Amino acid sequence: MKNLEIWRPKARIITGYVWLAGNKMQRSQKGLVASLLYLLLSSDPEVIRGLQKEYILPSKQSLADWSLRELEGCLVRTLHSVGNSNYNGVCIFIDGLDEIDPNEAGGKSGLIKMLERLSNIPHTKLCVASREENVFQDAYGSFPKIRLQDLNKLDILEYVTTSLQKIEPDPSMSLTQEKIDGLVKHITYGASGVFLWASVVVNNIIRAYNENSDDFQQLRQRVEQLPSDLSKLYTEMWKRLNPDDKSIYQAESALYFRLVL
Repeated sequence: MKNLEIWRPKARIITGYVWLAGNKMQRSQKGLVASLLYLLLSSDPEVIRGLQKEYILPSKQSLADWSLRELEGCLVRTLHSVGNSNYNGVCIFIDGLDEIDPNEAGGKSGLIKMLERLSNIPHTKLCVASREENVFQDAYGSFPKIRLQDLNKLDILEYVTTSLQKIEPDPSMSLTQEKIDGLVKHITYGASGVFLWASVVVNNIIRAYNENSDDFQQLRQRVEQLPSDLSKLYTEMWKRLNPDDKSIYQAESALYFRLVL
């Protein structure tokens, strides 16, 4: 925010997101563009009056009347106008680029190209977030970035360390303190900054140790075999439960699924 103040003290800040589990508009490029456009126009009546002169506007009654190309064109014109207004600049924050509907025409590549066009508009800056998928690494790998795991790695490490203190070293099970510490580091690295993933895995490990008396090798294999994707992780763990366990953990499962979705 300090850098933003230096760049444009009166910059307009707007936020958007893409959410695959949401409705059609929440997971589409069209919905994202419409949302950004609404946020810009709702705060600047002068820009609205300027757009009303456009020949295309009188024929539009609802969002369904707009094509993606028309909406993007309107957003571009609006960004040009707002950038020259009292705000003297616009900064757009967008989360969840990787959540774009994979069945949508253009998909992730189309979204990246659209964002590139927006970033080339004078007085406009973008800050976007996504999982580290190759398509986004290729597009944004050379730009300054913040990785979630770099911010909360120490917090996750402390949580995992404290939690696994419940597992006491036992030479008969090949569980030395050194190996437990290695397990802590392995889980922390695998979490990639996702606290909930670390929590689910830690609970699974402790349960396996207490109920099955798993030795070190078995515990490590459990961690290595669990999916890195959170939703796939919990689905896999659910499959492993027996019928009695499912009834016991139903409430806990409902909470995790709500957080995942």
